[in-house]
Amino acid sequence: MNKIRLWEWVVLDGIRCQVVAIDGATVEVQHANSLRHQKVLASTLVSAAAIEQHREALSDVAKLSRVSPEERARCEFLADVLHNHADESARGLNVEHARQQLAAHGIRVSERQVWRYLAAYRAHGIAGLIDRRRDNGPRPSRVDPRILELIEEELSAQQDASTGTQTRAIRRIGWNAERIGLKIPSRATMFRLLQEHDRGRSSFGSATTRRSKALRPQRTFHGTVATRPGELVEFDSTPLDVIAVLPDGSHGRPELTYAIDVATGTICGTLLRAGATKSVDIGAVLLARMLTPLSKRPGWPATRDQARALLGPGFLPTDEEWQELAETMPLIVPESVTVDRGKVFAGSTFTAACERLEISQIIANPRHPTDKPHVEGGFKRIRDGFVQYLAGFTGGSVADRGAHPKDDAVWTVDELQILLDLWVLTSWQTTPQSGLRLPDIPRRTLSPNQMYQVLAVAAPQVAVGLAEEDYIALMPIAWRTIQPYGINLHGLVYDNDALHPLRGRSSGLPGPARGRWEVRFDPYNLRQVWVRDHRAGSWICAAWTLSALSDQPFSGEVLRAARATLEAGSGPTARGADLLEEITRIQRERAETRTRTKSATALTDRAPILRIVSPPTADETVDTDLSSPPRRLRILE
Repeated sequence: MNKIRLWEWVVLDGIRCQVVAIDGATVEVQHANSLRHQKVLASTLVSAAAIEQHREALSDVAKLSRVSPEERARCEFLADVLHNHADESARGLNVEHARQQLAAHGIRVSERQVWRYLAAYRAHGIAGLIDRRRDNGPRPSRVDPRILELIEEELSAQQDASTGTQTRAIRRIGWNAERIGLKIPSRATMFRLLQEHDRGRSSFGSATTRRSKALRPQRTFHGTVATRPGELVEFDSTPLDVIAVLPDGSHGRPELTYAIDVATGTICGTLLRAGATKSVDIGAVLLARMLTPLSKRPGWPATRDQARALLGPGFLPTDEEWQELAETMPLIVPESVTVDRGKVFAGSTFTAACERLEISQIIANPRHPTDKPHVEGGFKRIRDGFVQYLAGFTGGSVADRGAHPKDDAVWTVDELQILLDLWVLTSWQTTPQSGLRLPDIPRRTLSPNQMYQVLAVAAPQVAVGLAEEDYIALMPIAWRTIQPYGINLHGLVYDNDALHPLRGRSSGLPGPARGRWEVRFDPYNLRQVWVRDHRAGSWICAAWTLSALSDQPFSGEVLRAARATLEAGSGPTARGADLLEEITRIQRERAETRTRTKSATALTDRAPILRIVSPPTADETVDTDLSSPPRRLRILE
């Protein structure tokens, strides 16, 4: 610690002074030139004085930590030899004796060098004896600043240009320097300067990476922190890296839209669509799935039965395990959502749904994926943990794509949706993730289910999901009349005995209804629709008149493919029975194709992508090595 002692030389108001007396909080100093005495407060002296210290500065001592152990030992030995001559009062120095001591340890120096060592030791202590050639401290650049400006301009111009070599950049810099009469440094120096000024911008690497890094804000930015479930949920859409069999027999990549909770890492909901995702899909279907428990979703028992028919009972959880999974799956009600500027999120349907559910929206900056990093990073984890095991996997990029991935495609979009939901339940939600840790136990990683349990205790709240009536209210709307035979929607007839008092009657609703009745439908399960009896304040579920003959739910894509096939064969006057037969054929043909195909399991070498991990007990630690099998493992084949 620096102290002001008697006879210490200080600088006070630009005048060199010497401390001559210290009396408590008062210090008396004597001016060096006028010999005038002055009394000042100690606090004033400490704040204004520049103490002339002849001791080692802390910055000089820090230099010793940057040199090799051998160099540090050499400096310490030199200091031991010169220690007796470090005081300025010692004018004499036995130079020959010092040279002999140094020569005995292999350090041969001249008499002049000994005096240099002594001067450096007196000025900077041991740090002054470091060989400057081995000092790895920064050195000022001797390159013309105008050359550095040309280098920065060239690297900035690489942002939107096609990737080139460093040689091209050096030649361009040389041409620009020649125009203003400058000479660039040597070729080796230019390569070094390009590397130094690149600053991780990937100027000569991947063009996509370079453009992505260029979108980072030119300021210090921090990650998003959420402390409770639902505080911040991120949405995004992207084509899935797998080729699926579409209902019309063609092949294509389905588009995945999903939401992830930042605080717990929980995937709140997923949605796969054969074509581009629409605003109504996200604003109605996905939000409704997110806010409704599994057991209360209309059509959930039928989906579970379809999964058993698809994979067989031996590879799926039992009824007790289904119930346990449904209960442990967190129900997260979003407080705010982060979305990009895509049309599906900027549409009026999604915005109106968020306003109705009192969810605030955060719009990401244009072309800034870093504004929602959790959902962006989740796409890669979904691909690595689930998609790459499916038949028809495209590899993630053209460079990694197989020769004929389309030939391996066997799964339909509806079946992929079921597989994805099962994987989220059994693997994603039960697998510890490196980003889910607690401050008190940073070495232990938690699964999304465990993180939700911890945060639910820290921030107590009860998530109230949507009731069945609220779930129906979020579905797409259509206005229809109720005829004696029922309701005609999408060319299908729906009926229910409860509709009998309403047949042929006007609803009395004004505006776009024009006396018609409000009908809600799930575009991914058209086996039933819901008619709102606004007079009684209830919903009436009307089933398709041929639903008893159909064993699986079907989506609008399947319906359109079946109708297109019938119109191409027998014309537009196809009967309902023919339509049912064609829908059944499309669904059954995909199943038969999987049975005949060698890769019908859609997995490679019995890959454990579906598994149920039982939560650890209090005296167990979470196993973060995913290569080891969990205690309870079900392999999807």
